[in-house]
Amino acid sequence: MSALHLIRDGMITAAELLALLLIAPVGPAAAAETTLQPAATRTAAARSGAPSPTAAERRLHLVDAALEMRFLGLLADVRVVQTVRNDTARTLDLGTHLPSTEASVDRLSITRDGRSLALLGGTDCGGDDDPDAGHVRASEDEAIADLMQLPPGRQATVEVAATDTLQPAGLAWSINLPATVAPLRAQALLVSQANGGHVVVVPPADASGVATVTLRPASGPARSVELGRVRAGVAYVVPLADAHTLVSLAEGAIELEVVSGHDVYWTTLAVAPRQSGSTTLARVAD
Repeated sequence: MSALHLIRDGMITAAELLALLLIAPVGPAAAAETTLQPAATRTAAARSGAPSPTAAERRLHLVDAALEMRFLGLLADVRVVQTVRNDTARTLDLGTHLPSTEASVDRLSITRDGRSLALLGGTDCGGDDDPDAGHVRASEDEAIADLMQLPPGRQATVEVAATDTLQPAGLAWSINLPATVAPLRAQALLVSQANGGHVVVVPPADASGVATVTLRPASGPARSVELGRVRAGVAYVVPLADAHTLVSLAEGAIELEVVSGHDVYWTTLAVAPRQSGSTTLARVAD
């Protein structure tokens, strides 16, 4: 190595040492100043000047709810109808409250002030070859936008229907419920069909743990059925060989117990009977 290279390397090393001496170390305060805020924090800070709606202002009050089920083998048709009311002082956009639609959902509709509109599963209003198809779609878009605006004190009814497959759950079966505007209340639905009966158990929305349902008919022995670990958005189905048992159950009681660690949750479920041939949905009181 030549003397020129040695001199150059020495000068570079000396310059690096001098730079380290002249640059002050970054303290905690300085480090905090140079730390980037998370994206969510930055967004909130940018919008802090505009008042954001409170949870109460965004709230829709659930006035009425109805649940219907029909069974064919391992297939189940589920229909949920919910009526909500705008209890705030401003118009609410129903579109922000509508449930997401899974592949199992067959129909989603809204009814307000005597007008009904199918958002999913409605009839086709013209294909691409229809010269009036564009005007029809524009009219539909206007109707949807208008129907989505719920003025203060007004009610709207949202209906969602889905078809899904029963899955084994403990000593019973489970069925995924379609997403709804508001969580379904805990209840027991008694479904009477020609080939037998079914007890449908909807646990509380916040229930978590291993569940057991106890069927206590007005006459005859009680029966306990293990449901396994309950999950949100899932109902549990207990088949009955004799549909006449449902009559005695409607006069008796259905109890649900959920165990999570050392915690035990116990409740008597509201019972709603329904005939499979009836077009009237079983109502759950508000």
